[in-house]
Amino acid sequence: MTKICANCNKKSQSASHYKKVHSQYNPTKYYHQKPNLQFIKTKNGKRVLVCSKCRKKMLKEMAS
Repeated sequence: MTKICANCNKKSQSASHYKKVHSQYNPTKYYHQKPNLQFIKTKNGKRVLVCSKCRKKMLKEMAS
């Protein structure tokens, strides 16, 4: 199962930071930032993985 939002196709992206250890920089500077994916039931009863921003939008649409 891929970690991608079903609504807006948001996925993980690489980021970097330099960590200084003993007056030298640590060579592991790259890491992955993952989106906040959550399951939600749609109107037709399916469970889909969406990011938190899309989840808020979908819940507002369902309420109105």
